[in-house]
Amino acid sequence: MNNSFTTEVSERVGKTTGLTGDLLTFVSGAAYVTATLGKFPTKIDMYNFAGMTERELNVVMHDSIKAAWTNEGNNLKSWFGQIGLAIEPRPKAMIYAVASDLVADGILENSNDVDGRARGLLRTLVNPQQIQTRAQFDGYLVTLEYLRHRSRGLNTSLSTFMRARYGSLHKHDSLRAFTRIIVENDRSSFPDECYTSVIDTLVELLKICE
Repeated sequence: MNNSFTTEVSERVGKTTGLTGDLLTFVSGAAYVTATLGKFPTKIDMYNFAGMTERELNVVMHDSIKAAWTNEGNNLKSWFGQIGLAIEPRPKAMIYAVASDLVADGILENSNDVDGRARGLLRTLVNPQQIQTRAQFDGYLVTLEYLRHRSRGLNTSLSTFMRARYGSLHKHDSLRAFTRIIVENDRSSFPDECYTSVIDTLVELLKICE
């Protein structure tokens, strides 16, 4: 198992899931790689990272979620319970949520968001546990990146930013998936479900955080 991720990542994931030993190493690494790649690693990525076949990966994923869900004390069940989830999530959903938690708390931070305003704003509106799919996670990262861009005083529109950053507007579905969580959490503040409207409101809220 590649141990290139930091001790801080491992400690945070252990606190969230209650896992220890090899399972903690695996989940920490999978969450780290997911946050780095922006998506759950493919079987080829995981083979390079962990030296596992797809079948071995599936086994350890299910072992991890079972152990994390049933551990006494600090465990995944109590963490997901904070958003009212009473059923065991799928393994990939766990990894996306844990990866979101690492990003939201700045554990994988870089100089693009030194003051943490963009992260902090999104953290007040969305719990990391709610981000459980590739589309939601991708939309979260795109929204966070755009808010960081705007926090530096740049007035680039969302469409212009997306064309310059990604070469197209192919992130539509991801942005919808993520901003839908924001709307469902606070419909009074975000009455318009259109993702461009939600993100425009986020930009205005970000200015208040200055």
